[in-house]
Amino acid sequence: MRSGVTVICERYAFSGVAYSVIKGLPYAWCRAPDIGLPRPDLVLFLDISPEAARLRGGYGEERYEKEETQRKVREVFEKFGTDTHGWVRVDAGKDKDE
Repeated sequence: MRSGVTVICERYAFSGVAYSVIKGLPYAWCRAPDIGLPRPDLVLFLDISPEAARLRGGYGEERYEKEETQRKVREVFEKFGTDTHGWVRVDAGKDKDE
């Protein structure tokens, strides 16, 4: 990264934190292991409601793709958006062409 290479990675650390928080662990405690790590310059949060996701093929086949679980995880991701530099919400509920 210091040499100017662009790194694109999926989920960074946010997903693990979100799923840990919904299991009852404190938000600050879950974020603590990332202190001191390089911060992403940009995070694209592809936001879609559980209701809209359900309308897409294959929803609900994975272990955590239950509406209540996804609703709770989405709330944690919304909190990230208020306290994370470079966080951009993208409406993923639109048609592919949009």
